[in-house]
Amino acid sequence: MSIDEAYVTSPYVYARWVEGKIVIGSVHSTRMMRVGHPAVLLALAAFAQPRRREEGLQAVLEQTGHAESAALEAFVERLIELGFLLSAADGSRADHGWEFHDALFHLHSRHGRGASSWLGTGEPPPVVQELEAEEIVPLPPPASPALAVPLGEVLEARRSVRDLAAGPVGLDALGTLLAASGRVQRQQEYTLTDGTVYPISWRPYPSGGACHPLEVYPVVAPGGVEGVAPGVYHYCPEQHHLGRLGAPDERSQRLLTEAHMRAQLAADPPVLLCVTARFERTRGKYLGVAYSLVLKELGGWMQTVYLVATALGLAPCAVGAGPFSVLAEILGRDELTEPQIGEMVIGVPRGGEPAADVG
Repeated sequence: MSIDEAYVTSPYVYARWVEGKIVIGSVHSTRMMRVGHPAVLLALAAFAQPRRREEGLQAVLEQTGHAESAALEAFVERLIELGFLLSAADGSRADHGWEFHDALFHLHSRHGRGASSWLGTGEPPPVVQELEAEEIVPLPPPASPALAVPLGEVLEARRSVRDLAAGPVGLDALGTLLAASGRVQRQQEYTLTDGTVYPISWRPYPSGGACHPLEVYPVVAPGGVEGVAPGVYHYCPEQHHLGRLGAPDERSQRLLTEAHMRAQLAADPPVLLCVTARFERTRGKYLGVAYSLVLKELGGWMQTVYLVATALGLAPCAVGAGPFSVLAEILGRDELTEPQIGEMVIGVPRGGEPAADVG
């Protein structure tokens, strides 16, 4: 490297505090640096604009009051080696249009391993979450003849349907949809190498390590489901019933209203399936790639719901985003303990024939 070469701090560098140390990383590297002195931040700031090494070093020395530059010079060379400081003439680090957080997530979601021992805190969470409900709504057994449509036809017909009829979703159809897309088919105890007994289950959609952290909370609008009172429910995938968690209020209405707006519907949906993840179920086995696995599982669940709903003649539509903490408030949970990660509208298509919407 030339002594006169100019360097600039990579736009993809980040710094955070971990156990009293500053950890520096970059989107472009899986390697990180852990340091104990805040002068590192001054060094990164000194090269916010292209500068020769000696100019940047002098700027940091002036700010810190240090007269000895050897250690700092070695540190700056380490920043260059790791790619945290880039040659100002280097055009190879183009951002390719990525948002910083997306690129960082992609990097870390590609590195990791399955655990041979339990990495979580405490005992592994149970396969099925039991919630205290105000009322239990038994669901009819799945109507298997309704699903006897050739798979090829279902795949060809699958669409996101936004043109919904005003009528309610039938309880039989909703019960079949929930069972065929998410019920617990069987359970098993799996012993890890450290002796921890980790319970797993089989369901219609795939899950990393059979962790199955997803929970489904149907939000039923007034008149949305035949014979079912409006409110927020939890679907129990083991007992195949709905547990009513609360009557409609401004929070459940906000969930419906946001889905109405984001999915570009003409009115509030009859049913909104809100999906959360009991994150510890997956994090305790997979650590750094856990969230990536959870999102992949969500995609598998959504496609399963799409296909089952299509076979049943219902109108499904995934929602691209939703509120951060509304459902957590309803559940009385911290929004990161069981985060809401997906939403799906379920209704009845207007006129019987689903419209060929985009999605």
